[in-house]
Amino acid sequence: MSKGPIRIGTRQSALAMWQARHVAKLLHAQNSDLDTRIVPISTVGDTDKVTPLSTLGGKGIFVRGLEDALIQNTIDIAVHSLKDVTSQSMDGLAFFAFLTPESIQDALVTKADFSLGKAERKIVEEVKGLRDSHRYSALGGWGQQPTQKNDFSALQRNPALDDLPPGCCVGTGSLRRIALLRKLRPDIHAIPIRGNIETRMHKVCSGELGAILLSEAGIKRMGVLPGLTHHALSPETFVPAPGQGVIVIQGRAGDTALHQQIWSISDPAQTQISETQLHLLKILGFDCQDPFGIWSYPSEQGLSHQVFLETSTVEARYYHFDTHAPATVTELETWVNTQLRYPPQ
Repeated sequence: MSKGPIRIGTRQSALAMWQARHVAKLLHAQNSDLDTRIVPISTVGDTDKVTPLSTLGGKGIFVRGLEDALIQNTIDIAVHSLKDVTSQSMDGLAFFAFLTPESIQDALVTKADFSLGKAERKIVEEVKGLRDSHRYSALGGWGQQPTQKNDFSALQRNPALDDLPPGCCVGTGSLRRIALLRKLRPDIHAIPIRGNIETRMHKVCSGELGAILLSEAGIKRMGVLPGLTHHALSPETFVPAPGQGVIVIQGRAGDTALHQQIWSISDPAQTQISETQLHLLKILGFDCQDPFGIWSYPSEQGLSHQVFLETSTVEARYYHFDTHAPATVTELETWVNTQLRYPPQ
């Protein structure tokens, strides 16, 4: 651990800088005498804003530069969006904390004058009531229990998505979101886009795109441009990416004292969820090359999981299963081998 201020490494985007400042604020709330310094670092994912992520090298491109800085001891901790992190840390590194997400849901960003039909608006109002009730949880992002079926017709619908005009152009750089759009609204044109949140939103303001898909947590942290609004999508059908909305803090495995200090701002329940999802990703061997989503939330069994998956050998579909909290590797391997039959038998 450094004798000077805690050096907090982060990507240079506005959202990443917000997250680093948020971590510093939480640490200061625990210890007002603590000294921190934010160290912006450029990653491959930041310098190349054109090439699709699946072509560029996977989601690890956003964290590799920060992990190198940790190994080289130029920073003490790294702040990541967990959905950008691969299933395990680089050798010599460890995850120190998982923070409570404001939301784990995807959101459709449209112009503010986007209007829902009368019937759909009633559904939205009812859903908002559920989200505002005591059953809503930041961990699950959605208070009601999902339908424990693979029957698509019985799952929670997304009124805002349903109400988009036929042939609407929706921007996203995520293969998962593209696959979900293809299943839920096959008439919609998914347009690949890269760039920061503001750049993407400008494409809606200008009319170049009818809507874009973003993480609702990022929207809550950064806001939307004037004239735009967002519509949260049900995680039961528009299943989020693993770790979406979660901020994770990474450090050197040997920095025991610093690890204990950072752990003070971690969410134990979210840690169980995140560690389970990371174990599952490691078993599956997935990165961003396969459309995969998982929504995990506390339940009577321990954890319940709603999964969306599409591969070259598995058609797009939904799955539901329960595990302990955190799930054991054996539980996860059993589910993969019996339900997904991955790898093929």
